Amino acid sequence: MYLENQLYFIHYYYLTPMLPSIFMAVSSSLPVAFILVYQYCTKHKKNFYLWMVGVSIVFSFGLAYVEKMIGFIEMNKGFNYFHLFLIDIAVVLTAYWSTRFLIHIRNKANHD
Repeated sequence: MYLENQLYFIHYYYLTPMLPSIFMAVSSSLPVAFILVYQYCTKHKKNFYLWMVGVSIVFSFGLAYVEKMIGFIEMNKGFNYFHLFLIDIAVVLTAYWSTRFLIHIRNKANHD
């Protein structure tokens, strides 16, 4: 929302015009994709960090590029795909580390 208010990253089409801009289609598909990746990596003992980077690349360099070419988004003031990539990584790492911390607390409570 900050990026839109400062005119760095503008979304032209939303899921519904009655909801704020934060509820666009990408903001709902991105967490679902990372939840699925987390579940896959946990179940199959894969490296989550490697998969997280791959999915972030697909979303920030692939899907955002397509959205820009179609005219769904606009990037201004030097904001680019790499910035989107870094934001994706920061959000996912925060969520992942928070989840791992809560799992650690739960496991510690179960052993006591």
